[in-house]
Amino acid sequence: MLSGTSKFMDSLLKLRPGLAVASEARGVAHASSIMLDTIEETINRCRKMGLPQETTDAMCLRVANEFGRSENLSSCLSFAQDVVGDDFDASGIDHGWFLKWSGHASEQCDDEMRVIWGKLLAGELEQPGTYTKRAMSILSDMSRDEALVFSRLCSASIFANPQSNRSLVAVLRKDNAGGTYNDGLIKVEDLDTLSSLGLITTMTWPTQHLPGNQLGLIEVNGQILPMRNPSGEAKSIVFSQMRYLKEGLILSTLCEVGSYEHLPQIVDEVITASGLVNHL
Repeated sequence: MLSGTSKFMDSLLKLRPGLAVASEARGVAHASSIMLDTIEETINRCRKMGLPQETTDAMCLRVANEFGRSENLSSCLSFAQDVVGDDFDASGIDHGWFLKWSGHASEQCDDEMRVIWGKLLAGELEQPGTYTKRAMSILSDMSRDEALVFSRLCSASIFANPQSNRSLVAVLRKDNAGGTYNDGLIKVEDLDTLSSLGLITTMTWPTQHLPGNQLGLIEVNGQILPMRNPSGEAKSIVFSQMRYLKEGLILSTLCEVGSYEHLPQIVDEVITASGLVNHL
């Protein structure tokens, strides 16, 4: 097993003794060397015991899998360390939560997913209680493609009523060809996928009401924007026929909300179609 050299890594090693951590590139290379030595030792032991080749192969595969899991975990930890810094003391994290996180993180073979799991750990360390175990379970069930779809949905989302009951809302304008939203950014079936994962629902959606001759506020990629109802009668606006569920809201904090480059234009089109005026 490898050991950390920073306060961050050392504090996690104390929390979970035996945690395999490679904090530097040479640590990863060293881990590979250890794995090869361990496999060679396993082969020699099996031969001395007179075990059949099938058993030897199975035991070597198990060794390789365990080292692979350790490398996955080390990468996730490294991404978390990049966020919180080398001097962060992680010993205060909930032990059960960290064990569950470690189990999921060790299964991540894709670098983009490792970054997400690293950001999740960093967020929990900086603000304990941010990420529920259920949110982790949902994330662990998501494929890389499903995670990218969710990220795209978040990129096309805004915050309604940012100065009061700030709520995350996706802005989806259906394309003329049908079957997609926002110039092909999101497919109709993508919403079904995210719904089946428990991130959103398409059964209900938020409606924002604006009295006559009144202003309402929205937040688009960090910028507060007013929209006005020029009519003397109350009007309503629906930005999309879906809403985020609890775990979707939790996991949205790992994404770049509102970052879609054409979002301001689409917001303006949706607002205008509802009879409101966008004051950009």
